[in-house]
This record gives sequence, structure tokens and C-alpha cells, in this order.
Amino acid sequence: KVTSFSANPVNVNTVLTLNGTDFDIVTHVIFGGNVEIPVTPSANEINVTVPVNAVDGYLRFRLVNGTTVAVGNDELRIADSPLCRITSLPSPETVINGGETLTVPVVNGGRLTAVKVNGESVSYALNGSSLSIEIPKSADAGTILTLVSTVGGTDYEVSYTIDCVAD
Repeated sequence: KVTSFSANPVNVNTVLTLNGTDFDIVTHVIFGGNVEIPVTPSANEINVTVPVNAVDGYLRFRLVNGTTVAVGNDELRIADSPLCRITSLPSPETVINGGETLTVPVVNGGRLTAVKVNGESVSYALNGSSLSIEIPKSADAGTILTLVSTVGGTDYEVSYTIDCVAD
């Protein structure tokens, strides 16, 4: 159980301290964007460096038995991520059809170098802060949408899970 964060929002490449109880069974912290970082916690504290490809989202823990659990009710905000990221995903009620174009708002679009759906590169168009993505006809529930950004010559991926209806 997490009782506090050292900071929220938090900057990338800084140490985030989580205070709480029963941390001795935690093996990884999972940030928004499904970025999983191994940790060596004490019973009451976890110190983890915020990865550059983390995005706003709810933290999760991977436990020694392999299961993942949600961490609290507060979304962790990433203050200074240099990566292209989606600022608002479609609501769960929105139908995303395979074979159609999905348009989402983004920040840092100038760093975007590729878009992938389920690991395959797809066509996209960036117009200011609006990103239009060609969703493959085969996309279905649990589709992984990945934005690739280049920072300092290194490619970073930020992934999101969306539910689509195959065409």
C-alpha cells in the first residue's frame, strides 16, 4: 500500500520515492506507458528513477508471484517528458474500427519518428497537436498503439492499449 509519493508531478530522470507498507514483495514499478522498471525495495520505501519514456498514468507494481496490482488512486503526472505522447485517449465508449483513421491529441509531435500498431509500422499524419493514425483492419481488442520518438539519437517507445473492432 502506497501512502505517499515524493513528488507529483515528477520529472523524468529523477528519483521518485514511494512510501508505504508491504513493499518487500514488489519486484517492478510500472509507469504510465507500460514502462516497467525493476526495483529493490525495503519494506516501507521504494526509490525508482523515472524513465524518459514514462507518461502520465497510474502506477502499478509487479509482485514476486508475477501478478500486477494498481497503486493507489492518484495518477502520477510526468512534468517534463520530451517524448511525443497522447494527451487524451478516446473514451472506453468510443468505437475504434479497424481499417479507419484514429485521430488523437499529442504533445511533442516534433519528436515523433514512427507509429506502430501491434508492432507493425503504420501510416500517420501529424498536423500541429493532432495525430491521425491508420488503424489496420485486423486491429481488435487489446491493440497496442506505440509512438516512437527520437531524443539525443536514441529511440524511445511509449505504448498505449486500445480496444478496436476488426473490420
